[in-house]
Amino acid sequence: MAGEPIYGDGAHRIADKSTREWSDNAALVIGDYAAHPDGYGLGYENVNWARIAREADCSDEPVETVTGETIARWRLWGTYALASEERRQVLADMLKACDGHVWQDADWKFNLMVGRYEEPTVVITDDHILSMTAKKGPQARHAVNAVKVIYTEAAIGYREQESATVADPDAEDDPNIDPQRVDALFAPHHNQAARIGKINLRQLGDRWHLSGALNLFGLNLIGERFCRVRSEMLDIDAVFKIGPLRLELAAGRVLPQALDEVHPDDWSFDAELEEGVPPLTPDMTPDVPTVPPPTDLVLSAVPIALGDTNGVAIGASWTIPRADLGFRARYRPVAGGEWVMMTVDEDAATARSGPVDSGTEYEVQVWSLTVGYRESTAITDTITPVAANVLGPPTELAAVGGVEEADIQFRMPVQASLAYARLYGSDTNDFGTAVQVGPDQVADPGDMVTITEIELPAGTRYYWARAFKAGSGQSALAGPVSATIS
Repeated sequence: MAGEPIYGDGAHRIADKSTREWSDNAALVIGDYAAHPDGYGLGYENVNWARIAREADCSDEPVETVTGETIARWRLWGTYALASEERRQVLADMLKACDGHVWQDADWKFNLMVGRYEEPTVVITDDHILSMTAKKGPQARHAVNAVKVIYTEAAIGYREQESATVADPDAEDDPNIDPQRVDALFAPHHNQAARIGKINLRQLGDRWHLSGALNLFGLNLIGERFCRVRSEMLDIDAVFKIGPLRLELAAGRVLPQALDEVHPDDWSFDAELEEGVPPLTPDMTPDVPTVPPPTDLVLSAVPIALGDTNGVAIGASWTIPRADLGFRARYRPVAGGEWVMMTVDEDAATARSGPVDSGTEYEVQVWSLTVGYRESTAITDTITPVAANVLGPPTELAAVGGVEEADIQFRMPVQASLAYARLYGSDTNDFGTAVQVGPDQVADPGDMVTITEIELPAGTRYYWARAFKAGSGQSALAGPVSATIS
């Protein structure tokens, strides 16, 4: 691609698909995506292929990794589905994985620059600034001293993987600040992910961030990746990465939406010192920190109501080994069957199944999960849950006050174990002060019961109801409801 003609080299021709060879070169991948009808769809005639060729050469530059491999500087691997992903988001994800920058030139052609530093040729001074907002460093709640990049690890079958932590060596350790996640899923190697992490971390540090309005000199920023801002009013003389531009030509203004300070060494990289330990390295047993599993797994049978009958579910609880972990849980019959996922409350370290068969032995597994989806080993236990004859409380409890009296009604539970129900009343909403109102209420399951309490003083009266089984056992308490006595 580096030589002429720009529509292909040697036997290679864009117009003839049969001549196109496979490539993971970031510039070629992005150029083809931008042009292809199944990609961004700009058309091959609307891409500046001369620029793509230069960037392809940059992408092919050799880089040495911490493990001694030699890889190309910028590569892209991944899949996308335009039925569920926006075209511009796919392009943004590709650019993020190679620190890319795109723009349209005066001929409306697509142009690309992959990640690297170039000394700027455009200098913005006070003569060009109409207005400017300047901020230095992130807000306190956005302070970051480390990042972890989520990338696609080729050595494990191109699955998502966490990079080693990319940390700011000059930042003070703060146990209350977790590494910030950076998604670069089109990056296929740990070294590339670490370089992306460094670029992102540096620009989240104590840097200037500008936005505002320039006069028409700002048109010189079109097609540039960097510019220098030299302002005596702001006391700034630094290089900035150029974000999106908005043109208001009728008003004679160019509005840079974001100018973010950069340093040339943001793009330098010493793999031995900065890459860290890859999660997996070729031909080696990786020294990957293991994900700690949960501990102290406890299983329990959870009674549930299933219409006129009682059912049972499985509850699980465990001890959290580390605050930054998530959890997954599943169950299946010990005799065999499909695993079924459980509903997990990660903050409470609990999980619950749906209804299960009473008297059947089940196996339950719980494991920890990192933000990059690395899993711990699973902890396992078994349980044989049995549905208890649980009596539900009375329902539709309501009270209506009148002159020195109140009418109270409720519906009896529907379980066959029902024996009777009791109504309780009090002048406060504290059940500890309540006394039984009237005799035990005996009725068929599901019947509506009405009770009138008389000779009441004016004020608010509170009522509760509870059902009982023959012999022993009672339901949960229904209520309180209140009635105003006149």
